[in-house]
Amino acid sequence: MTWLLIMMAMGLLAAILHSAAGMLMSEKARGNVAPMAVMVGFMLVSLFATVPDQYRALAQAWDLVPGNVLSATGPFGVRLFQIFGRYPAAWQVVPFVYLAVAAACIVLGGSLYKNYQVSGR
Repeated sequence: MTWLLIMMAMGLLAAILHSAAGMLMSEKARGNVAPMAVMVGFMLVSLFATVPDQYRALAQAWDLVPGNVLSATGPFGVRLFQIFGRYPAAWQVVPFVYLAVAAACIVLGGSLYKNYQVSGR
């Protein structure tokens, strides 16, 4: 039962991350088609691509991608993260990473939005 709550919380955090990244990309691109294509393309690549275990840091970063985390074994895998002498699992690291990246996207998108000039004819 606990794993279900963990997966639901990570799904909600992934949705927040996707929303913030989508807003940042759409503000930067000044449109909505390109960011949508990038996000769908990245989602499809994350479903099919894998990173070999011999590249540990890259493989761990790839495991934090929302499409990989929300898989059946994603958050409860055997790879642990070394952070300040502790070794948390992926499901313990994901909320902090997603919220930090989403906050950065929101701050950058907000500054782009405030500096937007409407250009007329």
